[in-house]
Amino acid sequence: MFRAKWENDSNDRKRRWRRTQVYMVLRSFAKAKEVMSDRAINELCEYLKRGTWNSTARNASGHPCYKHFKGTSPCPSPFAGPYYPYFFIIQALFPLGEAVKGMYRDPSDLWEMDLDPTRPFYPRLADSEREFSLIMGQKPSPQVPGPGPVTMSSADQPQSPKVKAEQDSGEDNHTLKRKAQPEMLSNNNSPDNDGEQLTSVRSDIKQETSEFQTQLHKDTTGS
Repeated sequence: MFRAKWENDSNDRKRRWRRTQVYMVLRSFAKAKEVMSDRAINELCEYLKRGTWNSTARNASGHPCYKHFKGTSPCPSPFAGPYYPYFFIIQALFPLGEAVKGMYRDPSDLWEMDLDPTRPFYPRLADSEREFSLIMGQKPSPQVPGPGPVTMSSADQPQSPKVKAEQDSGEDNHTLKRKAQPEMLSNNNSPDNDGEQLTSVRSDIKQETSEFQTQLHKDTTGS
């Protein structure tokens, strides 16, 4: 999925950074799967599989995902504005700085809640249709009702009358604790087909993690 990008990069420093990005993003993805809805996870996974986020940019403001999210990229994209996967990539890769802090303001406004820039944002709403609109970076129409109460796993999680979201504590977790079951948008998808696609997605993520960790070990030990 991502190996071609780092193997084709002749610059050793850039190649190592590309590998590191894969590890950091997959680690954050494992945490997101514990919180986010199946439909949101499926959308995020489909974006990750494209691999266009795997960039040589060394700072948040220079990364393609940041530029697309802020609407400053000269390159066309099928996703406009505050598309959540763009935000997900930046929060997974870069430490808290002015660019990242500024980036948190956009989803704070869109999701109508105060987000803590020091904690990853993995959104989850009771209203699945409203949630998916926001994941896609689109403001739901006024006719769409707000979500009902949602039980939070963290007592100190910031809340809004309209939005309930999870932000992870930031502790490392390298295991995939929950098996996501993405909701397929096509009416032609049977439960069996859903299961086959889920198996493929899960296999992709596990294989990529294993391959990256093996390569990282070789790089660091020289063996």
